[in-house]
Amino acid sequence: ADGSALVGFGKHRDLTYEQVLSVDPILCQWVVDTAENDQDTIPAFGALSTWLLQQGMVTAAWSDPQSSSSRSGFGEDRVSSYQEGTISFGKHRGTSYEEVLQGDP
Repeated sequence: ADGSALVGFGKHRDLTYEQVLSVDPILCQWVVDTAENDQDTIPAFGALSTWLLQQGMVTAAWSDPQSSSSRSGFGEDRVSSYQEGTISFGKHRGTSYEEVLQGDP
């Protein structure tokens, strides 16, 4: 699939992959993480997750900086911020995970 494919499920069902990545990166991160841990998802969910991974999105558990050389785009930034303990996207961008947990559990 390419970025013009429709999401096809959930509240963003009528958006393209590119649009949902732009407007809701937190949802996209959740899709990637969920697809990695739950192989029993609908085909549209798995297709979006695959496309996101191809764009360089990484799973939250993925933190090997040596592997990031094969990734592109914001994936490397996410690995760096994950290791530093800061959030690199959404309304909490630049905030530590600890600060978010204490202020917005």
